[in-house]
Amino acid sequence: MISKDYEALRGLLEEFRREAAQLDAQIDDTARKIREAEAFLAVYTDSQPDDIRVFSPRKAEILYKEEIRQKEKEKSVYEERRGELSQKRETLEGRMTALQDVLSRQRKNVSSRAEGAKKQYEASMEELGGLAEKILQSSAWIERNPVQARQDLAIIARRLKEAVDRVRDVMG
Repeated sequence: MISKDYEALRGLLEEFRREAAQLDAQIDDTARKIREAEAFLAVYTDSQPDDIRVFSPRKAEILYKEEIRQKEKEKSVYEERRGELSQKRETLEGRMTALQDVLSRQRKNVSSRAEGAKKQYEASMEELGGLAEKILQSSAWIERNPVQARQDLAIIARRLKEAVDRVRDVMG
């Protein structure tokens, strides 16, 4: 994966995290409003002492019927809203988890590729060192056996090109 793509995915993950934080704040606000509505309803339904509630011909639910109905309606709207927000949050959490998995796998792939490239680079460097030693040995053959020296130098040249190609592959 290209570095720009990786950074774009990280930016997207951060955006998802900000959106999740906003959803959490909205869920908390909605839960607070539900608790307020429940407290309001409790005040109206439990506002009369037990002796008045038993002997009074009118019940608090009848006296405050409109207010209670309005608060129950508000509470149900808030509960529905909290459900929608929670569902959005779960969906977003799933997307963030998937994106984190992709980024994690990419990080592992990059590190394993870097490790493989390092090993290949070290092997190429070791081979280049050996080739340098061979060149020194072949130079001694030039005076004694020029044919053998030419063959050794041809082999060295071929292996040198192969080593250079491997280093290019690692670097490119």
